[in-house]
Amino acid sequence: MYTLLCCQDHEEGGMRDKPGKYSDYYHTCYTLSGISAMQSLIGSDEKVYFRDLKENKLKDVDYIYNVEKSKLEKARKYFHSLPKINIGQAK
Repeated sequence: MYTLLCCQDHEEGGMRDKPGKYSDYYHTCYTLSGISAMQSLIGSDEKVYFRDLKENKLKDVDYIYNVEKSKLEKARKYFHSLPKINIGQAK
């Protein structure tokens, strides 16, 4: 809740690491990733939503790759469908 209330830059948009600092893409990315991770880990029955509105739930992200789980699954299917090559025989 601290992140949602104190780290949003209401004037310029984005997120920042602490009140009084400027927002930027880096802090916006990791802040939203952290919020998404908390929403996914705690579960849908807990209150990790701004003003307790479930429509504020972020899409689930993979914690290792920091991409939406649906996008990661699509990428995995694509790369698994490619023909296998033997690195020792590649020219």
